[in-house]
Amino acid sequence: MKLKEFRFLKHSADLKYRAYGKTLDECFINSAKALTHSIADLDSIGKKTSTVLEFECFDLDMLLHDFLSELIYLFETKKMLYSEYQITLDKKKKYYLKVKAFGEKINPDKHTLKSGIKAVTLHDFFVKKKDGLWISQILCDI
Repeated sequence: MKLKEFRFLKHSADLKYRAYGKTLDECFINSAKALTHSIADLDSIGKKTSTVLEFECFDLDMLLHDFLSELIYLFETKKMLYSEYQITLDKKKKYYLKVKAFGEKINPDKHTLKSGIKAVTLHDFFVKKKDGLWISQILCDI
């Protein structure tokens, strides 16, 4: 049976979702895919260009938060949508994340935008391993 990548949760005013992965890398990738899918249909986003992003942090939650916040920043400032991610995640003294994100600029003829996301909040935010499965929970201001 295929593992569900992400699931949107009910929330009165904002966007809330959980992403899953057999590995931490997969959980980070699915967290990013869910964020993008809340903005535009993932299947409509081509892989015409790639962007390399790098992050360092002592805390795993903040590492994911910074990554997702950067995706929102790139959407708002560069008009970029990403649909596929290659991730290298390492921990020595602190966590190090390198992401190669594949996507394209927004094309109004191709992409129907669903909602605007203002920010990823820290409220109800977590990344944890439970019963052998990595789970993240994200709440975004819309």
